[in-house]
Parts: sequence; C-alpha cells; structure tokens
Amino acid sequence: MSPYQTYRESLLTALDCLEEAEGHAMAAILNIAFSGPYQELGKLYDVGEILDVDYLMFEGTEDSNIDLVIQLVKKIQRTRETIRNINALEMQNSVDPEEE
Repeated sequence: MSPYQTYRESLLTALDCLEEAEGHAMAAILNIAFSGPYQELGKLYDVGEILDVDYLMFEGTEDSNIDLVIQLVKKIQRTRETIRNINALEMQNSVDPEEE
C-alpha cells in the first residue's frame, strides 16, 4: 500500500474533518447563546460540562450571530450527507465487510 491515502480514505478523512467542524460550530452556538440571549441558562452549567444539544434549540432566538452559525451547521450537515451519498460511503464507525 502506498503511503498516500486512497481517494476513499481521503473522503473519509474529509468527513471526519467536517464532523469536527460541526462540533466546533455547535460549541460556538452555545458560547454565543450562553453569553447573550440564554445568559441565565448558561449559569446553570459548569465550564467544560458536556451538553447534548441540537441547533434547533436555538432557532428563532432573533440573534443574527447565532442564526449565521446555525446556517453553517446546516451546510456542513448537508455537505457531509452529500459526500456520503454520492460516494456510497457509510458512517465512519461502521464496519466495512471487505476489511473483516
């Protein structure tokens, strides 16, 4: 095997990067929300605490900055799904039958 990634491996790496970017964007939404329109709610959580949230929880806040980052999250999700679909790729954590 070559030291270079195959095309499929490069796509999987790109999907991983996009997933990580989505996580950073979600963290940005939380940080903006908890220092702005949801400031009181933010006081209920400790710094570094893991929260299971969805961007849908922050739609309609009338904060244009949150709205912009939500648009980014949606675009990342659509891009990941499109790459998976057009290349017949499964989720990274699933087992490839050829590798067993």
